[in-house]
Amino acid sequence: AKAYGITWSFMHMEGEKTWFRRAIVWTAVFLIIYLVTLLLIEGEYLYSTLAPLVRW
Repeated sequence: AKAYGITWSFMHMEGEKTWFRRAIVWTAVFLIIYLVTLLLIEGEYLYSTLAPLVRW
C-alpha cells in the first residue's frame, strides 16, 4: 500500500490513463504473487529435504 502511494504521488500517476495505471498495478501484483508462490514452493522443498537432518 505504501509503495502504491509513493508511485501514485511521485510518478504523477493521477494524470495518466486508466489502462496505463492498471497495467502498472497489475504487473506489480502479479510479480508479488509470483514471488510468494516461488518462496512457498522452495521453502516446502527445503523443509522436506533438510527436516530429517535437523534434530529439534
